[in-house]
Amino acid sequence: MCVCVEGKAPPLPAMALQGEVVEWVSKFKYSGTLVSSSRDILVEVQVKVVKSIGTFASLKPIMLNKAINLGTRMLLYMAFIPPTLTLSVGP
Repeated sequence: MCVCVEGKAPPLPAMALQGEVVEWVSKFKYSGTLVSSSRDILVEVQVKVVKSIGTFASLKPIMLNKAINLGTRMLLYMAFIPPTLTLSVGP
């Protein structure tokens, strides 16, 4: 149970794993997802959007190339953009 005093949480207790002290952090990346102690999803959404924009920017020359079939360009888009948004994978 956590009791907050004057809007501040009490200090976290020291924790050790196999004799090594574990450091408390406010955020970390786990399986491609940013996890924060505040459980703020906005930061994670911003990271995913920025990665998707970067991925699309790297595909832009291909997407604008009229010599490449539209179907092929759509397949490339579907292969890279949705996974980047949902799984945070990409360049």
